[in-house]
Amino acid sequence: MAINLQFDRIKMRVWTALRKCGAKRLIDNVWNIQPIILMYHRFSEHPTLGKVSRDELRSQLAFLHSKCNVISLEELYRGLTEGVSWKTSTVAVTVDDGYQDVYDVGFPAFMEFDIPASLFVVTDFVSGRMWHWPDKIRYILSTTCKSSIEIEDAAGSTCIFIDSPEAIDSAWNHICDRCFMQSEAVRVETIASLAKSAGVRIPQEPPAGARPVTWSALNEMKSSGIYIGSHGVSHRRFTSLSTDDAVKELVKSKYELEDRLQIPVDTFAYPYGAVQDQPEGVGNLVKGAGYKMACVAYFDDSLLDDFYAVRRFGVGYDYWDFIKAADGLKRVSTVVKSRIKRQVP
Repeated sequence: MAINLQFDRIKMRVWTALRKCGAKRLIDNVWNIQPIILMYHRFSEHPTLGKVSRDELRSQLAFLHSKCNVISLEELYRGLTEGVSWKTSTVAVTVDDGYQDVYDVGFPAFMEFDIPASLFVVTDFVSGRMWHWPDKIRYILSTTCKSSIEIEDAAGSTCIFIDSPEAIDSAWNHICDRCFMQSEAVRVETIASLAKSAGVRIPQEPPAGARPVTWSALNEMKSSGIYIGSHGVSHRRFTSLSTDDAVKELVKSKYELEDRLQIPVDTFAYPYGAVQDQPEGVGNLVKGAGYKMACVAYFDDSLLDDFYAVRRFGVGYDYWDFIKAADGLKRVSTVVKSRIKRQVP
């Protein structure tokens, strides 16, 4: 870990020097200048697994503020429809899910650095009708009195040790990986089995640290220039839904957001958002529900020419990884690898 961190610092210094010599502008000119859309999820006051700390977020946003042309998704849409020539280092910032920490940590930082971020929220989550399944797993592992538990699913039975904070983090990652690709019904059974094995009863409302942003906070952020979009009603994969249920996710979430916030909601972010989570023709459903743009959670070598599959780069607490995404190095790497792959029989 220490060696990797040292290498990252060296690479960061090298890239900083190259950037000053015009490498960033050269990359943009060679690889077709187009905006980079960044995707965040969770924030925290202090360094925490899976979350971007306040200090790290401020460092990242300070870079965007001083080195990039940061635009809103509305400006992105307008620019794409009008065929504008983008400035070098144009970036848009998005945040998915709608946890309370986006208000407590993200919002003040966005205001400090004048970042017109877009927040995609799950309406059932904000309204207290559900909470996210990874948080339920974390709750079970953190509150059980047992030092090891059994997890049973289609993959078999596994004994997992949770006798230290590090072991809990490792177990949480392991179980989430197993649950991630399960169907909704199977995942519910897996988590219920886990809770039973741990002797834990899952409460109706999420605990502190897993709570949603409030409607009043959303109204405050909206009034301060944060754009609010839909992330669905219940954060279910569209590939697991019938066409009618997919339309309900799109229409009901849009209606509730517009009714509660008194703003037009015309941008959507697909739950999960990976390539395999986009059923054929889903863009037509999104368009038919009244949205003008939809974001996915992956990036490939496609340009920003599909308004209903706008590519995004996920960023986290690793500063060098953030720089690679924000400065387009990840995009170059993705495009090069894709082109090489197409050339190899």
